Amino acid sequence: MPITLVKSFQASPSYATDHEANANAIETAINDLESRITGQGGNSTFDLRANELFDRNGIFGQASYKPTAGTLSAPDYDLTVAAGSYYSGSEYRTKATSTLISMSAESTGTKYVNVPTGGSPTVSTSAGADTVWSFSYDTGTKVVSAVTFYSSTADILIDGDDYNAMLGSYLSVADRLTAIEAATGVLGQYYSEDAGSHSGLNFGYFGGLVHNDNTVTSTADGTVALTDASTNYVEVHPGTGVVSANTTSFTSGRIPLFTVTTSGGTIGTVTDKRSWARAGTGGGGGHTQNTDLGTDSTDFKLNRLHTGAPSSNCTLTVERGTSSDVSIRWNESTDEWEFTNDGTTFESIGTGGGGGGFDPGAQVLSKYKALDNPVQIIERTSLSTDGAYVQTDLGPTGTNTISDAPQGCAGLVLRVQFWDSAPGAGVNVKFRGYGSISSPTKSYTVWGGTNEEDDVGTLVIPGDNGASTPTIGLEHLVTASGTGTANVRVFLLGYFIKVTGVGTQTKTFQSTGNAVTASTSTNFNKTSFLNRGLVYLLKITETGTLVTGTYDVQIYAKDTFLAADLLYQASAIDPTASSRIYTDRLPWMYLDSDSTSELHIKITNNDGSNTATFTIDISAEQFL
Repeated sequence: MPITLVKSFQASPSYATDHEANANAIETAINDLESRITGQGGNSTFDLRANELFDRNGIFGQASYKPTAGTLSAPDYDLTVAAGSYYSGSEYRTKATSTLISMSAESTGTKYVNVPTGGSPTVSTSAGADTVWSFSYDTGTKVVSAVTFYSSTADILIDGDDYNAMLGSYLSVADRLTAIEAATGVLGQYYSEDAGSHSGLNFGYFGGLVHNDNTVTSTADGTVALTDASTNYVEVHPGTGVVSANTTSFTSGRIPLFTVTTSGGTIGTVTDKRSWARAGTGGGGGHTQNTDLGTDSTDFKLNRLHTGAPSSNCTLTVERGTSSDVSIRWNESTDEWEFTNDGTTFESIGTGGGGGGFDPGAQVLSKYKALDNPVQIIERTSLSTDGAYVQTDLGPTGTNTISDAPQGCAGLVLRVQFWDSAPGAGVNVKFRGYGSISSPTKSYTVWGGTNEEDDVGTLVIPGDNGASTPTIGLEHLVTASGTGTANVRVFLLGYFIKVTGVGTQTKTFQSTGNAVTASTSTNFNKTSFLNRGLVYLLKITETGTLVTGTYDVQIYAKDTFLAADLLYQASAIDPTASSRIYTDRLPWMYLDSDSTSELHIKITNNDGSNTATFTIDISAEQFL
């Protein structure tokens, strides 16, 4: 700091005062020098050239003048404020040792650490121009918390630890930036070389993320062992994220990372082979044309990168050598699956049109399975009258006697042996399905005889209880003539298994009053027809005005009436022939690709003068 002394004492009336002023100035300068030497504090004005570097106020080092959080100790409850350096914008302030500030008289609230001239920190209840930290203080618990850098009035100008960490294994910022630029030009740090982890023939690499179709796998930093005196191919498996190396070549289905030459037990030239890879499930780097044998995925998607409105057909083709190739394809223009058995003509698979799919319908049937060796499922002796029905579960949760009825069991065929020592009209055994009707009819009842040969009955009863998870089995209730007098034995002779079958039904359709004016064509969409079926009779009767010109009939699969959807056509029909009735009994398949059960029929009236009116009759076998 500058010192000003009184240097002229001639004719001075205050000689002693001037000497005292000089002494005070010298004492202040000496004390300031001493404080700088001992590290107790101080401040100085920066050279103007330093202002070009530090053109704002702030601390040097991330922890300069930082208060220590925690519980303060009695008796003075001293807060420790770290040593630090601070630039106010015009002068440099520093303190080389930490400072203890008593908080015993402080109230609860937010406190502020300030760095005034001299460099010794203070604590106040309000922020100032030289505030560098804030914290919360609880006078009851004596706890210091929420220590926060006060960025409103200060910046961190430079920090040596942070700078050193930024350099890492590099000697200059320029070297580090050059390495980053080289790496980010390909894939950033993902699976990049970690030269600092190389050791002998162990090649160090940074981890990353790799995707295999829609599955993303993470790889941690690590090393992989190389083979000496060879060119090593380092690669990553897209499904597991495991990095490996071999000396042959990059493996199909894995993603290349580096080629690394080795010699004398050390790593030589490293060549970066990383690239953007689009991996498919089981395929690693994607499909390898003409070499892939298949996929371990449950889904194989054609045209998978297409976006926007669909436009192209997709085809799967079988090469048949000297015979014509055969294919199945999705026809994008007709919105349906098609197949060809001759390599030329494609036919619709099922209903097509809008992706309705093949759905022939189903009806529930049953088939009987007789047991070659009937199974005894019940044997009870010396019975008294039962108080409630006794249940027997023959399904998987019970005895698992019937395990081949995945769609249910329609009925059970039982052989019942029942006898009682004193049979009578009220002595019997009643049967019913598992959890079925509460009072079975007499047809489900067997009366007792004097011995088992006297009354052997065969019963057919419901097989399962019809629940969402059906129980296959039966229940029986014994009425005896007295205590311990009755006996019952039941054998399973066979059962009816529910199956799903395909069926059709006859469909008769009629539409009247279909008028078409002279020299025009009219498109009719007639409801309540069918979606698919075999038409074996088409009859069109001209009614109303008797026209003299011919007419044409066309039937389509869609209500757009496009030529590509034409199913049936009859041209130049003479209305004057066959009592004005046109009949065609040649079978043909009808398909409503709209799946609206409509008849899409176009009638063209070639009569130039008269309106024609038609009645349409169709008989068909409709697929359920």
